[in-house]
Amino acid sequence: MSREIVEALQKKYSEILENKNDYIIMDTECSGFQQDDEIIEIAIIDMDGKVLLNQRFKPGKAISVQMIEIHEIDNDMVADSPAFKDEWEKISSILKDKKLIMYNGDFDIEMLKNTLKKYEIESFEFEFDSIMDDMNALHQRGLPIHMLAEEPKDKYTSLDDCYIVLHDIIERYSEDYF
Repeated sequence: MSREIVEALQKKYSEILENKNDYIIMDTECSGFQQDDEIIEIAIIDMDGKVLLNQRFKPGKAISVQMIEIHEIDNDMVADSPAFKDEWEKISSILKDKKLIMYNGDFDIEMLKNTLKKYEIESFEFEFDSIMDDMNALHQRGLPIHMLAEEPKDKYTSLDDCYIVLHDIIERYSEDYF
């Protein structure tokens, strides 16, 4: 069973890399974990590592202390940033018709939907893949689940996280990973 999951993931990552123009990698940071919290930072890169968007947003309410401790983005750092709603057209033009790859896709998509709902912005369905789900599948079978980063850090920006996911996909595609 372990070999089957490994082969399935290698096939999946191989297909992603072979069809890389269909995919983008996205990560977000948010103002908190509540229903009325929103995205305060978003990064999107293509499968070649080209930055398509790396933007912070001024939220409609203060960033929670808990979140500041997690991502180290405070209210002063976003004070002069545009509102998410004012940048949605640009964001949606990048996301539209692409398959999204994220570390924790369920959370990022939920936060994106919350942000859109908060600003009464019409959206579209997002096709996404969550690397965390793959890591959980590996972990359940006792296989390696480390994320790949060149230098261990305590905090990462959304852009850092996008690059970690990209490198993780490329590494897991390798036959030598397992």
